[in-house]
Formats: sequence, C-alpha cells, structure tokens
Amino acid sequence: MVILDVRHNFGGELTALDPIVALFKDPAVDRPNGLFVLTGRNTFSAGSLLVARLDRDTQAEIVGEAM
Repeated sequence: MVILDVRHNFGGELTALDPIVALFKDPAVDRPNGLFVLTGRNTFSAGSLLVARLDRDTQAEIVGEAM
C-alpha cells in the first residue's frame, strides 16, 4: 500500500506529471487498496492536476478535504 500526501502541495513543475503518474501505474501499486491520495484545502495547481490524473488513470482512492 502506498499513501501519497499532497495536502500541502501548492503546485510546481507540470512536466513532472507524466513520470510521476507512470510510477503509480505500476501493477504493484495500481490495484484496489494499493494507492491512497490524501488531499486538502491547500492542494493547488500542479498538485490538483496530479490528483486528477491519478483519479483518471489509476485505481487510486482519493481521500480528504476538497481541493
């Protein structure tokens, strides 16, 4: 199980999105209850785009406050 905490991610480099998402598409992680992504009211910009991509492209469970 992997827990990715992006609750205080104020943004960053968008070119890193594809490589990061690719890491979490690994079958060892991309399975039911394999990836949990913690969000919060301080998740902005590239952080929220990462969450959206993981939600769309993986089996990640998105948990926490609305972004």
